[in-house]
Order: sequence, then structure tokens, then C-alpha cells
Amino acid sequence: MPLAIPRALARRTRSVARSGRAIRHSRALVTLAATVALALGGSGFGAPIGLGADATSARVVVTVVDDETREALPGAAVSLTAFVDSAAHPVFDATARTSDDGTVTFDGVPRAVGDAGVSVIASASLDESHTVDGCTIGHAWTGDSEPKQVTATTALVVDASREDRTSCDPPGTDAPALRGTVVGEDGLPFAVHDAGVSMHRADGGEWAGPLEVAADGSFAIHVEPWGTTDEPADLSVHVLGVVVASEADGDCTYDLAPDVEWSVEVQLAGGRQLEPIALAATLTRVSGVCSTSGTPAPTSPTRPAPSAAHHSPAVVPTLPPTDRLGRGDVAGGGGLAATLALLAVGGALALIAGRRRDRRDGR
Repeated sequence: MPLAIPRALARRTRSVARSGRAIRHSRALVTLAATVALALGGSGFGAPIGLGADATSARVVVTVVDDETREALPGAAVSLTAFVDSAAHPVFDATARTSDDGTVTFDGVPRAVGDAGVSVIASASLDESHTVDGCTIGHAWTGDSEPKQVTATTALVVDASREDRTSCDPPGTDAPALRGTVVGEDGLPFAVHDAGVSMHRADGGEWAGPLEVAADGSFAIHVEPWGTTDEPADLSVHVLGVVVASEADGDCTYDLAPDVEWSVEVQLAGGRQLEPIALAATLTRVSGVCSTSGTPAPTSPTRPAPSAAHHSPAVVPTLPPTDRLGRGDVAGGGGLAATLALLAVGGALALIAGRRRDRRDGR
């Protein structure tokens, strides 16, 4: 005998069946939508949410080049800053390094803040160094781009300028030695104020050190083993004595001191040595003063001479008393006028204050 099913239960069963079909259909639609979204995202129709540019964000591409050679600079550190005039702080700030082609890309840069447009600027820096024959030769690039208004895709170029720096280890005790003597015009040694040795090589390496000159005029110092036949190095010596005399030339008086500079190209690589040298200094003008009044200004022969690097004497004009007092008289008159003006202003203020008190007292 067939089992009778109540109408209410039958209606509920049909409802559950329909619900099951609806759930299966909904799952199918979700799966289809996800598949379409992935297909569109992978085919370039749009970027994944939160990762690419949209109507409110932009992509900024920065290229860093040497400002002289125009060569790309890979590995440069780039800082990108976005700002609006109305904001006290940047609205975007990020850093990254350039790739092998000298470019770096920043995504998600805001295109606007409210109604205000956004501008961007990029700063770049790069440091490189290498060591050759005891010298560390470094190159540093720095630069900034011009500010630019942000668009959907914005391109910035940083022209970075290069500065070179070199630091070399001092010569060791096994390095070549420079020996010699130095005397004045009379053939006798003299008191030395400043003396030194310097070397320069073709790749930019350089070294300098002080030179100790003995009382008898002799010296000895180790120098760098630099220089080859194809690329010789420059070796220079300078010795400057203390001021020993003075001479007049028109209205100027100059201090004189023994001075000598000597230089030569050397090839000291491979254990080569130097022959001893003999230097003879001549009296040289090292400083001076001039007087426009016609009377030579006094000099001090015991005053230390300037460094030997200053080859041209320093001439300092000394104005006569009449010239120096011109501005002083004007300044004195201006001071008196200012004092009288202050007294006048003070009196006027006191008078105004007295009248206001009289009106309050009804007088």
C-alpha cells in the first residue's frame, strides 16, 4: 500500500529540492565569475585590486644617468617624493634601486588629493669604489630631478653629477726612498717653515706627506712605488723657509723667504729606486703690504710665512688715516641723528599720554 505523504511535508520537500538546485547554480555562477576575472586580470585588461594603477593612482618611472656621459647608472638608490602645495608633509614617499638599465618604477602614486594635483620629485645617489695598488678610488653620483605633475604614467630623469675621491695607504718601509739636500742662495742650509712631498698617478691616485728637513739641509722620505714606462707618476717636492728679509717696490713692501719647488716623472714600480737630489732655494716674495699714502707700512720679518702653495704674494692695501676716517665721520653723524630722533619720539609719546589722563580726570 502506498505511503501517503502529508501535503505540508510534500510542499517542504519540493522547497528543499528547489533550494538545493539554487545553491548549486549559485556555486556555478561564482566559479564562472572567478574564472572570467582571472582571465581578464591575466590578459592585461586590468591590474589586480590594490596592486596597479587606477583612476586615482599613477605609475612613475625614474631614469638615472651620468650628467656628462649620459650613461645609465644601475644600482643607484632612488627616493621618490610626492607632494601637494597645500600639504605640510609628503603624500607619498618610497625608495628603491635602479635596475641594469638605470630605471626604477614606483606604482600606486596618488594622482590627486581632493581637488589638488600631485607633483613628484626624485633624488638619486650612487657610490662605487675599487682598490688599485694600495689606493681606494671612489666615485660618488648625486642628483635630483625637476618636479613634475603626476599623470597616469610619469617619467622622471635624474642627471647625477660625479665626484671622485682617492685615499692611499702611506708608503711602507720597503718603498723607494727619496734622499737629498736643500740650501739657500748662499749655499747654506736655512730654517724651514713648511716642506712636503706629493705624488700623482694616471688613474687619479695621489699621496702627500710632510718632509722633515734636518738642520744641515738633508732629508730622506719613503715614497710610493708608482709609475711605469707607459704611465709614469709625478713626484713633487716643495720647501719654504721662514721670512729672512723684506724689499720695497713702490708703495708696497714684501717679505722674502727662501723657496724651492721641484718635480719629475718617475717609474718606480717593480722595485726601482731614486737617485739623490740637490735643491737650491731662491729668495721669493711670499707676502706684502701696500700703503696708498706713500709711506711704506711696517713689516714683521719674524712673522711666519704662508704655505708654499701660495705662489703669488698676498698684497694688502693699507689706507691712510684720512681715508679711514671718512666713513667714521658719517657713522658718527648718523648716530647723533638717531639719538635726537629717539628723544623726539619719546617726548611726543609722553605728551600724548598726559592728554589722555587729563581727559579721564575731566580736566
